[in-house]
Amino acid sequence: ALTLGIRDAIKGTSSHVIFLGNHGLIISGENSKDVHDMHKKVDASIKEKFEIKDAYPDISIKKVSEKSFVSDTPYIKQFILNNNTIVENMNKNILFPDQIVYGETVGFGVDHPSDITIDLNSGVIQYKTSHGEAKVFEEIFASWAFIVENIKKFGFTLKTISEKDGEFISSMESEK
Repeated sequence: ALTLGIRDAIKGTSSHVIFLGNHGLIISGENSKDVHDMHKKVDASIKEKFEIKDAYPDISIKKVSEKSFVSDTPYIKQFILNNNTIVENMNKNILFPDQIVYGETVGFGVDHPSDITIDLNSGVIQYKTSHGEAKVFEEIFASWAFIVENIKKFGFTLKTISEKDGEFISSMESEK
């Protein structure tokens, strides 16, 4: 439905760049190089417009055991330590679908039984998942934190996904 809606919305236009609320940037092109180049151009324009000087955080995961990893991203640790209340309520501040899909199983505290736990006191995210799953959540969390931080910095208001829309997304077979 989303793909068809986008197709219908751009029908008759020459636009290859779309901002989809609570989803992000969608770029189409003749080939991957064109799409990549346009993405870089749009990204640079956004940074210039809003005078964003901070680099997007590089993420890092540290292996503890075969199916246990911890976040090793300084940006994430600092964000958690500085924003305990926001982080604890991250599932009430849903910004994009992947946050719903991957964030439903997040727990808080070192003894929580969830596969992904966030310790608000140490700023550490513990993963009892595969490396790939840990990396995906680390990227999602870093994106969410970066958006929240910059929206706050510029005095804007977060546009969150409604509870109703969140339930729709989490019940979609394709998202499972």
